[in-house]
Amino acid sequence: MADSKDYGATQCIACPLRKLPAFASTAVDPDFTQKLKKGEYKFAPGETIIKENGATPHFYTILSGWAFSYRMLPDGRRQILDVKVAGDLIGIQSAMLATMTHGVDALTEVTACAFARDRFFDLFRYPEIAYNITWLASAGECALEQALLSMGRKNAIERTAYLLWYLYEKGKAVGLVKDNRLFLPMTQTQIADTLGQSLVHTNKTLQKLRRMGVAYINERELIVEKEDLLNELAKVDSPLPAKRPLL
Repeated sequence: MADSKDYGATQCIACPLRKLPAFASTAVDPDFTQKLKKGEYKFAPGETIIKENGATPHFYTILSGWAFSYRMLPDGRRQILDVKVAGDLIGIQSAMLATMTHGVDALTEVTACAFARDRFFDLFRYPEIAYNITWLASAGECALEQALLSMGRKNAIERTAYLLWYLYEKGKAVGLVKDNRLFLPMTQTQIADTLGQSLVHTNKTLQKLRRMGVAYINERELIVEKEDLLNELAKVDSPLPAKRPLL
């Protein structure tokens, strides 16, 4: 469970994420979202933020840190669905359905702005917020389409290159890439669970990309040596949007 204390120090009007180039400017009155905000919660690495097949009283915007969404099979096999970084909205499924069909766990320490699920529909008083939520849901669907295409039709090199490209671009958008290096708090097991393949196969493919001089992971850091070649191998046909809404 998250620390029971609310951390409400960050005011919506002064949110540091609004300064990042990844996020579109908005005319929405920050006092409105501030009134909906229940506080900020901190989650430790490995802690469950949202339980799979459970109900949650909140939906969240990640303020800092890394998390991932996933589904589990009864025998314990796991499929990681997406990786979440600062600015990502999680848990809106719980506002529409009785339970969450997927879970969300923290990869690093995560600070998340919490909003009450029972006030979700108050957001639709503002057409711009309603549009932004629809936009985010549509973008999430596009990301899942790309992941399904990658896992279903690309070979091991292509799908691994696509995942590295995707993580690198997500990190770059929120200022986490410096000198072609991205702090990547994922184990090879977690990468394998994202790719839907064995740990051995994943390790061999990562080593091959390293020998090709494209990209490699070293001590929780992704180093991209040839970004253009990584994009080519990944067969990127839908770049991530330059600007996205922020709730």
